[in-house]
Amino acid sequence: MQGNDVCNIFKETVGNMTKPEVFRKNVLETLNILNSKLPKNSNVILMGLVNADFIYDAMADRLHPIGTLHGNVRYKDLYNWFNCMQIGPCTGWLNSDRLLRETTTQRNINVPDLLEAVDSLHPNQRAQPMLTNVVWTSLLNLPENVLGPINKYNKINKIALWKSRRTLVYLHL
Repeated sequence: MQGNDVCNIFKETVGNMTKPEVFRKNVLETLNILNSKLPKNSNVILMGLVNADFIYDAMADRLHPIGTLHGNVRYKDLYNWFNCMQIGPCTGWLNSDRLLRETTTQRNINVPDLLEAVDSLHPNQRAQPMLTNVVWTSLLNLPENVLGPINKYNKINKIALWKSRRTLVYLHL
């Protein structure tokens, strides 16, 4: 469990996190829906999301874009305001309370250059190709019996992998 399962806007953030049994139920329901909708012999890959515990320490003292004019708004100021107003993207991780950040992590490169400047939680455009490269490279290096052959029932005529700036691009042609 990570990401939206532990991120919420509530002051009582831990009590509002997705419970493990609810998470499991939701995943199984989603897999059942996919099983009924996808072409037969399709594969579904599940992967964990970011453990965002590192974000507060990496970003707290950096100047936020809205504070650039006067140099007076740091990410920690924005996080505190978000939490006060109960509108932040992730109270548990974007919080000055280290114990709360560690508790959130238990439930669940250069960091500032890879995060979206506005919310400092999601990967930015620079990080997306890196993530794509890591995922596709990992998939391509799996033994063939793990994913099996290309599914003949999918409407894909050709799959091309191009190396462009060390990034793999997956094309449906």
